[in-house]
Amino acid sequence: AAAQAVEEAKKKAAAEIEQINTDEAAKVAEARQRAADEKAKIASEVQEARKRAEVEIAKVQTEVQQAIESAKATEAKIKAESATEVVQAKERAQTEISAAQTEATSKITEANSKAKEAKDKYAVDIASAQQTADDRIKTIQAEAAKKIEEAKAKENEIKEASASEVASAKERAAQEVTAARELSANEIAKSQEATARAIQKSAEDVAHAKNEAAQKIAEVKNGEAEAIRMSKEAAAKERQAIAGQVAAAKEKAAGEIASINQGLANDIKATKENAAKEKEQIALALLETREQAAETIAKTQEESANEVASIQKQAAEAIAQARADVESQKQLMAQELKTKESEIQQEVLAARQKADADKQKFAEDVQAAEAKNREEIAEIRAKGQEEIKAAQQLTAEKKAQYAAEAEAARKLSHDEISKVKEETSKEVYNARQQASEQITIVKEETAKQIALERQKLNDVKQDITAEEARKNALKAEADAEAKKLAALQAEIEKNRTELQKLEADLQAKKNQQPNNN
Repeated sequence: AAAQAVEEAKKKAAAEIEQINTDEAAKVAEARQRAADEKAKIASEVQEARKRAEVEIAKVQTEVQQAIESAKATEAKIKAESATEVVQAKERAQTEISAAQTEATSKITEANSKAKEAKDKYAVDIASAQQTADDRIKTIQAEAAKKIEEAKAKENEIKEASASEVASAKERAAQEVTAARELSANEIAKSQEATARAIQKSAEDVAHAKNEAAQKIAEVKNGEAEAIRMSKEAAAKERQAIAGQVAAAKEKAAGEIASINQGLANDIKATKENAAKEKEQIALALLETREQAAETIAKTQEESANEVASIQKQAAEAIAQARADVESQKQLMAQELKTKESEIQQEVLAARQKADADKQKFAEDVQAAEAKNREEIAEIRAKGQEEIKAAQQLTAEKKAQYAAEAEAARKLSHDEISKVKEETSKEVYNARQQASEQITIVKEETAKQIALERQKLNDVKQDITAEEARKNALKAEADAEAKKLAALQAEIEKNRTELQKLEADLQAKKNQQPNNN
């Protein structure tokens, strides 16, 4: 029955391990699919942004090709500020990601260390309790063997005594054997009680370690929630700052355009009054060109701000995803640790129950042997008394015959007792040997399962590392696309500069027109 229970426990553990493997494979595949989808989405968005930028650049180049001459300093400054903001946003996002990963790794390592310490302490306590119980049982067996040897020695002395002394010595020996067996039973009970206390203490230590691990995991979750909240607040503040900058830039551009429009309107009015129809048409064409260029510039600035916000949003989503993955792995590890602890406790409990059953069987065998010995001693005592009564009535020859018969009976009793003790010792040794072998097998299988689970955990960590490497590659691609976008913005800024130069030239011409008139 014990072997069947152990086999069923093994099958159950194998089924649970297979289920864990299936769940782990599904989670890894799902994580990989999410990473692939995210990469495809980023590539699609970057491609669309590139196409939009190319269309807008072509449009700007076509519309302002005739009016590109001036204002490089101002547009260069805008370019530098935009590039600096993008770089700072990327650096802040990367810093937050690195800090979150470092903190999560540190807390996971700490939780694993606590769990390992709890396991090691539990194993040491179990081994110590088992060793204490084994030592106590060996001591009890040695004392019992010593008592038996003393009883044998006294029995040899009894052989030389008279018939009445033989009966009295046998009775005393039986009492001493009974007392020794009672003492052995009491010592075994005390040893079992001490073992139970040690097991209870180990269970309490394991529960305490579990509570500490749960508290650590809760602290990790709270810390990550606070970090996510702070990251969101920082991202919101950055978005507000960028929105304010964009609004200010738009307002400034609108003011400049309004000023330019007002000046152009005045110039057009003066031109209508003081110049020919051809000059008026040229001025109107230039005004239209400038308005279109201003609209294009405003639109480009707005799209640039949107691109920056999109990059920041993607960085925040990447941080949230990384933290979610870390949290998922921590929960999975905690569940695996809890499952393994439960399996180990069940296996240890089964081994202890089997050992207790073997001890109980040994005690029952000893009691049966004692009962048999008592019956035989009682029979021998009764027979001796009858022979003593008969010997008192017989002659010296009968007394000699009685002495020979008594000696033969004592020898037979001694042989039977020795045989029973030898058989009992063999049964006890075999039972203990079987229990020791079963415990050794369970310990070896448990160690193999723990090693296998640790290997699986290492594989999962390697998959996470690979996923992080792929995410870093995606970030590098996004950075490259951002650089391309910066180059496009530089081209736009160049166009703006040339447009401003054209406006300056036009203003100079306007200033010269009154003189010419």
